[in-house]
Amino acid sequence: MPPITHPYNTDLMMKRTIDIFRLAQTARHPMKRYELDTIGHLYASTISDKYTPIFRLQANLHDAVDAALLQRAVDDLRVRYPYLYVGLKKGVFSSHLEESDEQLKAVFEQASPLQMMSHEEVGHFCMRILYGERYIAIEVVHVLTDGCGARLFLTALLRRYLELQGRLRGEESLAHPAKEVPLEEEVEDAYARHAGQAMRRPKGEKVFRPVCTFVDGNRKTITVVTIPSEQLLEKAHGYGVTVTTLLTTVLTDTLIEMQDRMVTGGLKRRIAVGLAVDARNILGSQTMRNFSVETSLGLAPAQTGLSFEEKCLEIDRQLKERTKKAYIQTLVSEYVAGMRNPVVRCIPSVIKDRLIDYLYAKKSVEGACTCLSNLGNMNLPEDMSPYIGNVYFSMGAERILPANCCVVSFMGSTNICFTRTIEESAIEDGFIRRLEEMGMKIGYGYD
Repeated sequence: MPPITHPYNTDLMMKRTIDIFRLAQTARHPMKRYELDTIGHLYASTISDKYTPIFRLQANLHDAVDAALLQRAVDDLRVRYPYLYVGLKKGVFSSHLEESDEQLKAVFEQASPLQMMSHEEVGHFCMRILYGERYIAIEVVHVLTDGCGARLFLTALLRRYLELQGRLRGEESLAHPAKEVPLEEEVEDAYARHAGQAMRRPKGEKVFRPVCTFVDGNRKTITVVTIPSEQLLEKAHGYGVTVTTLLTTVLTDTLIEMQDRMVTGGLKRRIAVGLAVDARNILGSQTMRNFSVETSLGLAPAQTGLSFEEKCLEIDRQLKERTKKAYIQTLVSEYVAGMRNPVVRCIPSVIKDRLIDYLYAKKSVEGACTCLSNLGNMNLPEDMSPYIGNVYFSMGAERILPANCCVVSFMGSTNICFTRTIEESAIEDGFIRRLEEMGMKIGYGYD
């Protein structure tokens, strides 16, 4: 998941992951097994016929996609990223990832985005490579990696594709293909390496849950809006906060209005937005597995009457406090403590999965009203940028929460994708209306 106040320094990772490619696949090697990271175990337990923890990164191109060259690029990257070309395998007591002996195929997309992946499909591969007339997208099951890991892989895929097209000369990327191999740290469970002594934190207050009508089946609604990044930055700096803080406050204010409208005579509850924080720079890791934590930012009932500027400053204070190294390490330790419990380790998967799924759903309900993930700026190398029109980031429906909000910026545009599994559009409608009232120029849909 995305960086918040600590931009993800990709220099070392980008050098290792997009500047070197082999020209041909090496001889087939025995299938290798990889252990899941701590959060990967949690996500593996939530996969069912009704839910897949999945997200999507999409790059729009200026020219039509060449399907044959895209497939070659996918095949070429397998040598560099063998640990991403894997399927999820269920064991008696736990799950693991195993390299697939099949080809990961680039598929022309005919269905709507973020379709669920069945147990059988995830058993073959934990990601999809999709394309349309002028876009390339990857959809990733969260057992495999988070938004930061997926961003690096998509960048590498786009680069190799453009090299095969002859758009990039590629001298640097092909200089020493035989010397570049995956690093062991790229597949580490960074949670386990950085975990300390777990500390008990006070139980959080119950949060507001908007009354809504969930839709049936796999139906979902995705709303895409685009805002000039310069406008967002100017407004955020005017309040002395980051863009993430500004957007979180706008979302919080939208939920406050919903609660005021829905709860006229009853007890008001805390308004909270779940925020994903990338822990790589904070704790130090080059892992390509998951390494993000989720924290909750919001306002107590007594604070909902503050001015918008005061709300911004309060959210900013919370964000700074909860992205400190000590706090992030506490969250990491909490994640790991449960998985290290010897009793938990000995529970058969069929029982453990149901228990973890129940606890995960319960925590989601209690911890936040909705969630926001800001992947930050998609910084592509200068020689690639002229060929890419825009980039979008979106998540599938949350396990319990009615809607989520994903943000990514590219070449002066900030793209915000709402995904909901409810009939009501009040959350995104209120959010967009507030931005318009601030003077933002709003565009709609994928360009």
